[in-house]
Amino acid sequence: YWALGFLLIWVFSQLAGSGLLAFASYLLLLVYFCSRFLAWHWANGLRIERKMKCRIAEVGDKVRVKVRISYQGVIPIPWVILEDLLPESAIDPKHPFLKLKGKRFKVLSLFSMQSVDFSYQLECLHRGFYQIGPVLAETGDPFGFMRKFRVGCEPFYLLVLQQDILLAQKDRRIVS
Repeated sequence: YWALGFLLIWVFSQLAGSGLLAFASYLLLLVYFCSRFLAWHWANGLRIERKMKCRIAEVGDKVRVKVRISYQGVIPIPWVILEDLLPESAIDPKHPFLKLKGKRFKVLSLFSMQSVDFSYQLECLHRGFYQIGPVLAETGDPFGFMRKFRVGCEPFYLLVLQQDILLAQKDRRIVS
């Protein structure tokens, strides 16, 4: 659509002999390429990592998930939206398997070489195997013309066992 808009304005400016309209078409093209470059630069400058102390838990345990965002680019990011994805079925309000405490998303602005942390806690209510992540990052130019999405880090998996099963496994390790 951008190319078509630029082409139509430029052709009309040539037919009408309007230098001001031609200037507007060149300005539109410049805004398009700058928006595209900025969105690309900001998305590629993000480094995201997640930390979880344990990957196996018991029913009733609380697991802290910490996400660190570092920006390695030169041009400051005016906005970036980060969300650590969780299965909808696991955090369903009617029948939750994992109880979420805190926020698993963040909206922020970042300067060059800046790092920001956010964390949340998962309370294990039901046994199962749950995917934690990936972290999805979205950024774009200040005008809202271009948006870039990026998967920040690979997902982790949390195995939640019944207390009886975990105790039996610990007993086997001691005997063996």
